Amino acid sequence: DTKGIYYAKGTGMPAWTTDHNLMQKRKNTYTMDLFNKQFAMSTTAHSVMPAISAQNYISMLHGRPWETLPKEYQGTNGTMGQHYFADFGKDKQLYPSVFKVLQKNNPTQKAAAFSEWGPIVNAIVEPDAAVKTKQSDSLKSFDDVADYIGTDDFQNTAMVYMQSDYMDGQGHGNGWYNDNYWNKYAQYDGLFKKVMDKLESTGHIHDTLVIANADHGGAGTNHGPNDEPDSNIFIALGGETVDSGRRLHGGSNSDITALVLNALQVPRASHMFNSNVFDNSAFLSQGELAGKKRNVETVKLGYKGDTVKLGLTNLKKTRTLNAVDMQIDLAGRNVNSIQTVDGVKVLRQKSENGILKLTVSIDRQPVEGQTTDNLATIKLSSVANRSAGKIAIKQAMAGTTDGTEVLVDLDNGDANNISRPSTSKPLEPSKPSKPSESLKPSKPVDNGSNPDSVVNVEKVISLHESQKEIPLYTSDLKKISNKALSGGSDWFSDKTMTKDGVKYYRVASNEWVNEKDAYEYTNISSVLTTPKDKITFLVKSNGEKITNRALAPSTPWATDRVVN
Repeated sequence: DTKGIYYAKGTGMPAWTTDHNLMQKRKNTYTMDLFNKQFAMSTTAHSVMPAISAQNYISMLHGRPWETLPKEYQGTNGTMGQHYFADFGKDKQLYPSVFKVLQKNNPTQKAAAFSEWGPIVNAIVEPDAAVKTKQSDSLKSFDDVADYIGTDDFQNTAMVYMQSDYMDGQGHGNGWYNDNYWNKYAQYDGLFKKVMDKLESTGHIHDTLVIANADHGGAGTNHGPNDEPDSNIFIALGGETVDSGRRLHGGSNSDITALVLNALQVPRASHMFNSNVFDNSAFLSQGELAGKKRNVETVKLGYKGDTVKLGLTNLKKTRTLNAVDMQIDLAGRNVNSIQTVDGVKVLRQKSENGILKLTVSIDRQPVEGQTTDNLATIKLSSVANRSAGKIAIKQAMAGTTDGTEVLVDLDNGDANNISRPSTSKPLEPSKPSKPSESLKPSKPVDNGSNPDSVVNVEKVISLHESQKEIPLYTSDLKKISNKALSGGSDWFSDKTMTKDGVKYYRVASNEWVNEKDAYEYTNISSVLTTPKDKITFLVKSNGEKITNRALAPSTPWATDRVVN
């Protein structure tokens, strides 16, 4: 976190501080730049409880919080050194690891795991999982991963997992977050750089999602309690489709499996619980990727009346495209005909649920010119009352003559009209930890008692999922006509505004959400038991009663958030 660090004197209790001199003790400049500028990162994520290694690695790799597992499956640091994860050897495996889920989805793809802490690769990952495992030497897991990236096997590998145990040893031996801890942590710059450089040099930086996280924190020479120094962790995501520099909010170690499956477009496993893509704002749609200035080929669409023209721009002299696969939203229109230019052939043409799936082969590289029709022209049927939506390419992938897949940019003119929260001024909640002497509460603009007021706050809100799109308003309550937010998404708000008795939350510089469309919440990790003498009814986030589902008496249920 660029705004502060945990710091302790000797083996004392760590405290969150923004003192500049103390922050200078953190010397890992490469990883600070990597995670804060090139990745999207949450510094308000938490370990599962208890904040101990085995419990958190089980949660990461098996897709649900440790405490929600049956007793038999609740491995510990001690038992995982003596026994395999409890699913091993059973006819029906109830809580398979992410490796097993990937193996079932595509048996031909490979996986690998390199861990400096033996129980991960020797017990937590099932011994019959189709995964190459190695217990790495201290500080050598990064070398092992970099070496594996350079092998032919990596070409067909779905997931590589790695774990470094060195800093846990430093915490136990000398204390967490003290001078020694931060001095030792600096060496991870070179280790992370080795892996990232290998991805870059092999070209896999463009088709790999990197997830970096911690299993737990610590205090004194131990860890485990439910306090911030012990449980506060970071989760950072880096890759081609990640919104670089975005500050994410929330997250848990149990979310790691969900992030992996989402990236690989593999369906969730039925046993997963409280394992989610915790902040969808981390990822850009393909239409938004052009903002990253990636210098890749662009598929361009232009249309007028009943005619759509498709073309390629920003072509490269160093490679030749030989195919393009596209999904085009025709806004309710039907295709009359598709006419390709010389050297381009239609391999697939299928309309499904309003989307045209079109694949073309290219026998010769199109000549980039001033017009957009160097691939194909589509003639659409005339419709008197056609959809108000805009015709746009939703997804596209190109292939080269040497077999490389290229995630191209999309140019749909002004067809993209759903906004993302601004990243020019990152908004993030402060650490809810024990303050140091350098932390003092700021004075709010107003205490909120006035009929019309603006108050500085630090709140996390969620938009009601029952609404597909949530309207935005300016500070003078004018509805923003060309922007909206997705229902079910989470947002950080740094100000509230009350006008005529109605509260609004600010989510960007001049974009506000009405309180009726959102609710405030706090992330927790707990298990609740329903009353023993009655059925417990459920409600949606907006208070609407759910009529087709209820909870049985005396049953335990994990919960990850509480409404404020």
